[in-house]
Amino acid sequence: MYNVILWGLGVGYNIFTSCHGHSKVNVVGVTDSQGLHYKSFDGKPVLPLKDVFKKVIKYDYLIITVMDNKTYKEIVTEAVSNGVDRDIVLPLRIFQIPFFDFEEYIKIKQSNISILSDYCFAGLLYHNFGLRFNSPTINMYTENDNYIKFLSDVERYMKLPMEEVENIVDEPYLGTYALPRGRVGDVEWKFNHDITFDTAAERWSRGIGRFNSHNFIAVMTIRSEEMAYRFNELPIKYKMGFYWKELGLDSVVCLPQWENEKFRAKFGYNFSELVNAVAYENAGIRAIDWMKALQHKEGYVRVF
Repeated sequence: MYNVILWGLGVGYNIFTSCHGHSKVNVVGVTDSQGLHYKSFDGKPVLPLKDVFKKVIKYDYLIITVMDNKTYKEIVTEAVSNGVDRDIVLPLRIFQIPFFDFEEYIKIKQSNISILSDYCFAGLLYHNFGLRFNSPTINMYTENDNYIKFLSDVERYMKLPMEEVENIVDEPYLGTYALPRGRVGDVEWKFNHDITFDTAAERWSRGIGRFNSHNFIAVMTIRSEEMAYRFNELPIKYKMGFYWKELGLDSVVCLPQWENEKFRAKFGYNFSELVNAVAYENAGIRAIDWMKALQHKEGYVRVF
């Protein structure tokens, strides 16, 4: 049983109490940024922030029960600036993860898992789980053949510098300059969340420094049967590709919804957007039990 303090007594607090998966936490106190004028709340002691920062009551984790992401970040900054270890500050959203179990979650957090992906998937999954981004492939994407090359020799590519690809013109957009791009060896990445190459390269370097070669999983948005077979044959123990057809491959998960015209339209006819939705298991998708998948356990693939 883990002792926790809840920070925030608004809508997020009510959501926390209605979530499953927190049976293995013991709420030893509550607090709030506004300052509360009563001594207890739902039978739990109300603590002034200064007592939380000084750990007057011993606790293992501080759970921020607010819904707004901007407010969450502000509270994290305040807590850390007052001496709270960043690693023990957790977001409310983790309790909304399907099949959530707090003890299993802590095992995932402490494993420092790295998630590689060819699109935005890694960043989305890290965000959903409230984990540190231990990966260089955040906020960028590349084509399937490039990604296969990268995964075929991860250690070598991660030792190479990220170099800027300058003055690239994106032909489909009639001469408009494309997104910032970088190249590691012969593998090119496009930075769809950055204005400049420098910010993307800095993130890449930071992710390289955090990468855990002893515990990582490679995720891929697959565009063709050929790429599905090539991905499946990669000498990476833990990997998961997503494709819209069932091919009977151990490492490829089928998303059959894509065969439905209305479903494709819902995601703008962009298969990557459907795969990204799997990271949150929303939009009616219930494909993966990530609590198991991120611990490399059997039985993570669920029936549609």
